[in-house]
Amino acid sequence: MNFRIVVIVFSLIGTNLPVKAEDICNVTAYEDIQNAVSNCSTIVLKDVEIPANTTLELHLNNNTELIFDGRLTHVPVDLIGYLVTIYGNGLTITGTKDHVLDGMGPQHWNGKNETIIMRPNLLMFKVTNTTIKNLNILNCANHCTHISDSSDVIVSNIFIDNREGYPGVAPVGKFAANTDGIGISGSTEIYISDVVVFNQDDCVAITKGQNIFVENLFCNGSHGLSLSVGGGDVSNVIFKDSILTQPRQAIHLKTHNDGTDGHIYNILYENILFLDAF
Repeated sequence: MNFRIVVIVFSLIGTNLPVKAEDICNVTAYEDIQNAVSNCSTIVLKDVEIPANTTLELHLNNNTELIFDGRLTHVPVDLIGYLVTIYGNGLTITGTKDHVLDGMGPQHWNGKNETIIMRPNLLMFKVTNTTIKNLNILNCANHCTHISDSSDVIVSNIFIDNREGYPGVAPVGKFAANTDGIGISGSTEIYISDVVVFNQDDCVAITKGQNIFVENLFCNGSHGLSLSVGGGDVSNVIFKDSILTQPRQAIHLKTHNDGTDGHIYNILYENILFLDAF
């Protein structure tokens, strides 16, 4: 069966609407997001559902504050790529106390019964000088978050909960896989702290980048704090003061048979506790 993916790009290009930097916009309907992106310095997305065969790209104005409220969901279909990609400079991306970014994993997970992965990733960030904080992420269908081609990013107080996908919890043959917590590629000056991840793949995976500092993580069921180099360099990375429980791997360095040349250097793992590894 073939699926047509429609990518909706929200940006200022081609719009005649004025930018009113003082405005705060509360958005509850998907079709209203473009107007908010064009006109508002603070955008609240509440209970938004992403339509089928569609991804959401937010090209935000400089210094925009994006707030998730209620439950972000999507119509579950087979899909390759990220459901939400956020671009911008000087952003603050956060959530209200009771918000949930719901990847709707149980509608997608197939255990190992896959030859081609057609499960959507959840969040991609391509940002500079940005703070990402206080996000509640539930049941990622595939990768949870990824920071790509970014610089000067602070990430803190993120809760990723994929426990419903654990074997023995999920229905037989419908457990989760490939649910990386935080991925980093092509990025520099990244600071990550105070993150909790329950998942079924890498807790943090760095594929390319430099000057990356990661501390105060709690990871359960993961494949560890990983350097996954398939091409390019990973350098000047610190992992410290973190706990991994029931991991398949803890300190995890891996290369790829289909990769190109790359190097790993100046890496420090400090005060990493792992319990009940298997």
